[in-house]
Amino acid sequence: MSDPGKKPNVLCVDDEPQILEGLQLHLRRGYRVSIAASGAEGLARIREEGPFVVVISDMRMPEMSGAEFLARVRTEAPDTVRILLTGQADVESTVQAVNEGGIFRFLTKPCPPDRLRETVAAAVEQWRLVHAERELLEGTLRSSVRVLTESLGLVSPPAFNCASRLENVVAQLSGELGLPDKWQYEVAAMLSQMGCISLPVAILDKCAAGEALDADEERAYRAHPSVASELIGSVPRLETVAEMIRGQLDPVDVSALPDQPEDWEPAVLGSQLLRAGLLLDRRVALGRSPAAAVQELRQEKCDLPDFLMAALENVEIPQEEWTRSTVTADQLVAGMVLDGDARGTDGLLVAAKGTKLSPALVLRLRNFASSAGLEEPLRVLVGRTPSAADGEGS
Repeated sequence: MSDPGKKPNVLCVDDEPQILEGLQLHLRRGYRVSIAASGAEGLARIREEGPFVVVISDMRMPEMSGAEFLARVRTEAPDTVRILLTGQADVESTVQAVNEGGIFRFLTKPCPPDRLRETVAAAVEQWRLVHAERELLEGTLRSSVRVLTESLGLVSPPAFNCASRLENVVAQLSGELGLPDKWQYEVAAMLSQMGCISLPVAILDKCAAGEALDADEERAYRAHPSVASELIGSVPRLETVAEMIRGQLDPVDVSALPDQPEDWEPAVLGSQLLRAGLLLDRRVALGRSPAAAVQELRQEKCDLPDFLMAALENVEIPQEEWTRSTVTADQLVAGMVLDGDARGTDGLLVAAKGTKLSPALVLRLRNFASSAGLEEPLRVLVGRTPSAADGEGS
């Protein structure tokens, strides 16, 4: 219902035709009303005609009760606001429906038309509030986070590059698992390496190269998630994201947790999505294919849940073809990779070889060239992701 002028979609489900007729009659002026005579038919309507802003269901129906139906709606269409119609004798089953179906309101039969319309209007407003909040989180907040992470690229390019790769993997994992509120997992990935601003670049380079850290380096490295979590935890609406980041290096006791990802606490699940992505990224960086990396993780018994290991097998990591080139600072483009150190004319290291250029880093190099002076031309790798059409006709 993104068009403000469009009537909200409402689904009414009841096994009594006269009840459905009455609901349609009372609501049709302000809403686009669909009807279904059973829970099974209602679910079919949701799949075929949805999304619905509001679903109204009777409690007592054959084969599938209103409690069961609305619980299914909550799973299949979590954004839909749910209203229950119930008789005076249905108190116990109404409590069950409220608990299992996440009911917004329940109405007793017979329901006066004015009360029905008031309740549906309140449900539509609730839907709008939820979507406004989501737009804030998924749009405005995500954009602000991206600006912040690009700033990380100026301070610690290796950490920025890792976070960018991790965001891609976590987005695929959360999509594969069908997780609600995907934004928070992706934002956690984007911010996961912020604590690396406290680390010497030498430690990050050793990690990227798969080299062992000494005891002091390992202690410093393992502290970076807590540093990031403390920084991010004070930001409103990012408290859960901060907890995900804090646990990104730590395994959990899978045997003590539910089998299905939707039953996990988001903070715990998010931490393991990040951990899985980091384990995969580290092996791919060492030259393994994604499939070989997953097989290696299985053999090492890395304490990831079965559903996450299965999702990892479907992760695709873009393979870019690189062309060497030399360019001036004005010709730099985000996405290029430095094929040599970028140094000032006085020898100062501005950005190290292997750094993938972000928009912010491109701007920094251009500004440095025009002020302090930069050794030019710069050696870069220009990437291109092969398309399926490349293989045609060969």
